[in-house]
Amino acid sequence: MSKETEMTGCGITIINRQSTVLELFLNFVQTHETTVVSPKFTINGVITFEFKVERRDTDRFSLFVRFKKKRVNDKLDYGIKYTHWTEREMKFNNPDIWHFVCSNGSCTGTGTISVEVNLETLSSPCASLYEDTELTDFKLLGDDGYVLLHKAIAAAYSPFFKNMFLGQWKETTEGVIEVSGISKATLEHFKEYMYLGTFPDTCLTQLLLLAKFYMMEDLESRCLFKLRSQVTKDNVFDLLEFAVTNKQTRLLYEILDVAQQGDLKVDELEEFQKYL
Repeated sequence: MSKETEMTGCGITIINRQSTVLELFLNFVQTHETTVVSPKFTINGVITFEFKVERRDTDRFSLFVRFKKKRVNDKLDYGIKYTHWTEREMKFNNPDIWHFVCSNGSCTGTGTISVEVNLETLSSPCASLYEDTELTDFKLLGDDGYVLLHKAIAAAYSPFFKNMFLGQWKETTEGVIEVSGISKATLEHFKEYMYLGTFPDTCLTQLLLLAKFYMMEDLESRCLFKLRSQVTKDNVFDLLEFAVTNKQTRLLYEILDVAQQGDLKVDELEEFQKYL
């Protein structure tokens, strides 16, 4: 359902809201104020953005957009793709400053814009060691298989691994770390994250458990971002049950925030009330 927001003579209508994408219809041709700033819009609970129109005279105006992280302690890097009605696409990686979008020399002041937020791809300095088996010195053993890893790489990503390898743990001596309840597919994603900088769309709940247990804050935040973007009325109870059972407080807060933002029709989901 569309929702209109007024900004002193300028109408903004939300015409499509998805987890990581927001589509708006913007009309500021009737704006006569010298400077007008729109209300803030939020995408996936992590990025807010707003528009600014600067009018120098009756027939001359410029449109700007500004993006900002919603949470002060958010350490993730986001890629922001902005497409406006001239079918021109722009990408922003430096939020919290006003970016020039267009002026009436290049746009009309009325049309549809789309803003999409995604996680930036990690650099992968360890990619050349991904397929190495000669120098690996321990294995992670899941329920249905294992992956081989290098202690130095694992320790660089996880303070838990670092403390384990520096101590007199049984796992350090034997070179095998058992992780019950985790599939080999999840362990492969875990390794790919550290070595290749890639991030999956599946196995996210198990990957979140690994990230939390091994104190890998960046991986945990990426899992939460992706899981939040995948919340629907069909899977919300399964995710809530997982969060409560495994004491995943941050995931629980993310799901509740999705509901409070109106992205779920909570009033139709009576069972949801026990989590509020």
